[in-house]
Amino acid sequence: MLLLVIIHTRDNSDNMFSNIKGIIYDFDGTIVDDAKLNEDAWIYASQKTNVKLTAEFFIYQRGVGNHDAVELLFDDPFSQDAEEFIKYKREYFLDNVSNIEILSDFLETKDLLKKKGYDVWICTASSQRFMNIYLERNLILKEFKEKCVTRDMTTLGKPNAEPLLKTTSLMNLLPNQCVYVGDAYTDYMAAENSKTNFIYYQQYESIKELQDYQYKIKSHKSIFEFLD
Repeated sequence: MLLLVIIHTRDNSDNMFSNIKGIIYDFDGTIVDDAKLNEDAWIYASQKTNVKLTAEFFIYQRGVGNHDAVELLFDDPFSQDAEEFIKYKREYFLDNVSNIEILSDFLETKDLLKKKGYDVWICTASSQRFMNIYLERNLILKEFKEKCVTRDMTTLGKPNAEPLLKTTSLMNLLPNQCVYVGDAYTDYMAAENSKTNFIYYQQYESIKELQDYQYKIKSHKSIFEFLD
């Protein structure tokens, strides 16, 4: 899948964050650090099915659903072979979901955002099944059981606008009243396509398409540099 690289830079004088009422977070790689578990799960599936993985695949699979990810490996991502491959990946991932840790300072930042009056939601490419399992085992995030849009709730996934438009609709807010915080290029494109403001959360090495993006944070607390 070819994604058009269009990076918009805005001058601070345009006050793009002046009317923000809602903060929407991606989940994988933004709230929780599941990058290593995702990679291990794909490797496990590869060993079970003899499917050869590429470096390009490990980059592309970040921030997208399983079927979108395997488009790089299968002509038909819904074929029997692709479904078997995904089944093993999910099996390993769900068996080890308890190993996923919440990223540093997210909880403190989330609580402060709520105290300041922002409505905080999640919009993720993860499945409803995974989110239910994770939130049941990590009650510290239980508030998001009713404030989470998963890939099962929309027809099209990121980078399409639909997931974020669904989220902002449930929040009873306009897209331009919200900020989406994500770590993947598909998160950025979903924000662009839905006309939602975007802040790039860079946990690891910068994604090449977002290296020059103006609104970038490496700590969750840094979001207040833009909101305030």
